[in-house]
Amino acid sequence: MGVRRRDYPRGRIFSRVALDPTPPGSIRPWGPTFTDRTKEPRRPPPAGLFSWPKPGVAPPCSGRFCAGLFAGLAKRETGQKEETVMTLRLGFTVLALIAFAGQASAFEISSPSVSDGKWDAKYLGDNPGCGGQSVSIALAWKEPPAGTKSYALTMFDPDANGGKGFWHWLAWNIPASVKGLAEGAASKSGKHMPKGAVLGKSGTGRAGYFGPCPPPGSGTHHYVFTLFALGEKTLRTPENPLPEMVAVAAKSSALGEACVTYTFGR
Repeated sequence: MGVRRRDYPRGRIFSRVALDPTPPGSIRPWGPTFTDRTKEPRRPPPAGLFSWPKPGVAPPCSGRFCAGLFAGLAKRETGQKEETVMTLRLGFTVLALIAFAGQASAFEISSPSVSDGKWDAKYLGDNPGCGGQSVSIALAWKEPPAGTKSYALTMFDPDANGGKGFWHWLAWNIPASVKGLAEGAASKSGKHMPKGAVLGKSGTGRAGYFGPCPPPGSGTHHYVFTLFALGEKTLRTPENPLPEMVAVAAKSSALGEACVTYTFGR
């Protein structure tokens, strides 16, 4: 006698067992016997696809295809980990650069005496036709690099002499405790410079500050003030050095630089 389809319980999965007439868990005592597979415990899925083979557990596939498949998946997982590590390294590098840039930009120099394009007549050169007195402008600086033991200062006009430039002011061996120079400190004899500081010769051939004196009609000139924070108390220079020698020596031993540019033209 056959089993009618409507007698089967709905929504369940069955497998036919031909040799065992009444196996445990059978649903009907007569006719073909079926076992309810939904009551059997399911084997938990593997913890990770890339951890095969496991001791005592057969892999879901075998052969060269299986080996190649899981080798590729493992390689992909390794690549993702390496990409994550590289991303973290890049992030830390960017943060370090930002911190370094912030530290470097903290070293600043400025002048309360002049603004861009506006100079009092007393700050201009005192040579005939310049119209000034060569009174050195006041300067102030802050946040020097750690380990600073002295400063060197230069004032340079890169637009003078047809682009060859002109040196207006050089000073070095300025003590690290000094935070600025007062107005007129480097004028002529330089008696008001900090103790131990040395004034170099400008492009005029005399020591001390020489103010702007651009030829009429030469356009706007840029006057670059550069303060070098040095890691030594005494800058090593030859006797009566040229302005270029002082600038090169200061730059080679500088821990940091602070620059400000003011313009003037006739």
